[in-house]
Amino acid sequence: MAGSPSAPRTHARTYEGIGPAAIVHRKRLAAIEQLLGRIEVGSSGEVADFGCSDGFILSVLQERILSGPGWSFHGFDHSERLLEVARGRNLPRTTFGRLNLNEGPVDELRQFDVVTCFETLEHVGDYRNALRCLVASCRPGGWLVMSVPNEIGVPGLVKYAGRRILRRRAYGDFFASHRESSYVTALLAGRPIEPFRQPPRNSWGPHLGFDWRRLVAFVDDEFATPDGLRLEHRSTAALGFGYLFAFRRLPAAPQPSM
Repeated sequence: MAGSPSAPRTHARTYEGIGPAAIVHRKRLAAIEQLLGRIEVGSSGEVADFGCSDGFILSVLQERILSGPGWSFHGFDHSERLLEVARGRNLPRTTFGRLNLNEGPVDELRQFDVVTCFETLEHVGDYRNALRCLVASCRPGGWLVMSVPNEIGVPGLVKYAGRRILRRRAYGDFFASHRESSYVTALLAGRPIEPFRQPPRNSWGPHLGFDWRRLVAFVDDEFATPDGLRLEHRSTAALGFGYLFAFRRLPAAPQPSM
């Protein structure tokens, strides 16, 4: 990967080895690469990765897919510690800045040709505000590409049980306000799991309670406008444990002449 070889690879390590999580992460990354290589993003422009962590994904995009000199890159994350690691990669034509997606669109935030957000929305306290920020940051005609985990149905059950087996205190205090048996019952019955994220928090460690169906419904309700989003691609990724989306930001409708 591009960047300083001595820089810590906090995020990159989750893609290494033969463990179940690493295999799923590599499958998802391969699907992201394939999608970005297929959609018409042009040969130059500005890319912004929201939830960039330590810059690993940006280094992959820069090296493998959007490698032309006409591309510039911007990474945003809420963690200054991770941003320092990202800056230590010394990626060319790349800047990093701090941003809290819970706060929604930032007036002075620039618009970009390609906006990406991978495995981040499930950790944000208010993913609706986060989505507003992503859309506002995408120029008309630009692309919004994002991935989210699948925490419902059989995949949700497999991941729920697997984390319990492989990790100590896998869910922290997530079940302090809800019975764990009720959550499992909701998964088995296909009921909404978003209510388990009450009361709200500023951020979420575990993926539990994140329901991609509610995210899609919110996009349909909020951005079904003339200058909103058009879904161009949706597919399962990472062996069915996640979803990958590509939206096109629609150009604003021309104003009628007086």
